[in-house]
Amino acid sequence: MFLSGKPFGPEYLMDKQVVLVTLNYRLGPLGFLSTEDSIVPGNNGLKDQLLALKWVRRNIDKFGGDPNRISLAGTSAGGASVHFHVLSPQSKGLFTHGIIMSGTVLNPWPMTENALEKTKRLSSELGCPTLNTAEMVDCLRTRPADQIVGKSKLFIPWVYNPFTPFGPVVETPNPTSFIQTEPLDTILSKEASDIPLLFSYAADEGLYPGGEIISNEKLLAELDSRWAELLPHLLDYNFTTPQNRQKEVADSIRSFYLGNKDVSNSRAEIIQMIGDRLFVVGIRESARLHAELYRSPSYAYVFQFKGLKRGFMNTNIFDGVSHCDDLAYIFKKEFPWGPIGSDEESKKVSRFMVDTWINFITDSMDTTNWLDLKQSLPGFGYLEISGSSRASNLFKVDKKDAEDFWRSLRFQENMQKRIHSEL
Repeated sequence: MFLSGKPFGPEYLMDKQVVLVTLNYRLGPLGFLSTEDSIVPGNNGLKDQLLALKWVRRNIDKFGGDPNRISLAGTSAGGASVHFHVLSPQSKGLFTHGIIMSGTVLNPWPMTENALEKTKRLSSELGCPTLNTAEMVDCLRTRPADQIVGKSKLFIPWVYNPFTPFGPVVETPNPTSFIQTEPLDTILSKEASDIPLLFSYAADEGLYPGGEIISNEKLLAELDSRWAELLPHLLDYNFTTPQNRQKEVADSIRSFYLGNKDVSNSRAEIIQMIGDRLFVVGIRESARLHAELYRSPSYAYVFQFKGLKRGFMNTNIFDGVSHCDDLAYIFKKEFPWGPIGSDEESKKVSRFMVDTWINFITDSMDTTNWLDLKQSLPGFGYLEISGSSRASNLFKVDKKDAEDFWRSLRFQENMQKRIHSEL
């Protein structure tokens, strides 16, 4: 969990028969540095989560919980983390339900590209050797943590993109490997845990990180003039497309989303483009594959409620529902923008969201409102949540237009060895 457990207050859940446990884990190079060998295999942040999950399994009965009915939930990097646990053999049998919000293993940002090269550059910047991984790591251990974390900005070339330069990797084979094969291979080979899953995303996911960009004329102009150069960083394909194809790919993306419009007149299209690439396409693909290949039910919703308090918009220009906004209706968040609005409709939506979680983890989903994704294949079926009433929450089925476009670009993702090593 980013920040700490404190911003995610339990108040909205405490009228229900559940025990809430929040956890923290290491991030950035401290949590996900890898030498791609046995010295530092990687995924320490995920292994922190695994250790906490095992502790909960052993001890939750002391707090009135049921060790045989543990549900994992997360948003953004937390959503991808839950999905990694669904796939990892190390987590099998430790939990029974997964709630995967605004992030999955098939999004472009969870898996790290060029992990060893990044570790070597980090080491060099901190005055450590780079030829021998054991010596390199011994030296890094003598450097202050704040210096190591501070060097992360070297891997974020524009604004704060890509926003996860250090993340999970496929590990060298060993008994404690958390990620043993490429995530897509694990899903397709039906080796993931076959448990009920609830997927979701917000209507305007691209407001993170796009809100800051569309609110700043200087950034918009820079994106327009340096489109082919900046887009691989903003949309996280710098290491999954050869340099000699990057302009072609950038031009294709511009044509698909913007047509002939200038960037400055395409704020909504920019948000859609970022949201599709960084979140929506991967979430839909993940949900669809689990529905196709596994027996347990999979459900999905798209959060569209425009409450009085919305968090990650970073803009007053675009009135949307941003990445993580639905969290504020499940947890009493103590972030700077405050908790949900005090209006009656926001409170009702909060109760609906909490009831959805509780019904899902107790296998009590209202089948008049919710359909297993299997019933909408090959489309993507989801509940559109735009208010508290049954009339405002409609089940819809979408086609795969955006997914087909992004697939046509042939990014070399879900591969351990990347195309080029320059950073």
